[in-house]
Amino acid sequence: MTLAHRLGVRPGDRLLLLNAPERYLRLLELPPEVHIDLGPLPGSRYDHVHLFALDEGTVRREAGPTLGLVGPDTLLWICYPRRGGTIITDLSADKGWDAVTEQGWRSTAQEMVDSDWAALRFERFRQTSEGVDRE
Repeated sequence: MTLAHRLGVRPGDRLLLLNAPERYLRLLELPPEVHIDLGPLPGSRYDHVHLFALDEGTVRREAGPTLGLVGPDTLLWICYPRRGGTIITDLSADKGWDAVTEQGWRSTAQEMVDSDWAALRFERFRQTSEGVDRE
């Protein structure tokens, strides 16, 4: 199973990559006819947004603009350096995501990208009288 398949990328999807390392496209092994943007284009709607964050400071800086690009049906993955990889970071699966979670998002899945990167899928939640629900 390819990384693209594990992240939910399907033929014909539109994918926005933010701060992605060059090798990421090779690692994904994309299905046919996937459209890729390396930066947001005005008026574009995306099936997937993949943000790469080196550290918590990057998450704080990029969270607002990135979340603004995510539509109701968009899958949001934030990739961060894996523990034990070659990139030093203050992020982990459980720590460093306040700038995202404070805006109503929660991590709901994790995938390994390669020996240096992992990815967390975030989904929007809202507070209801009965508790917290996905939007």
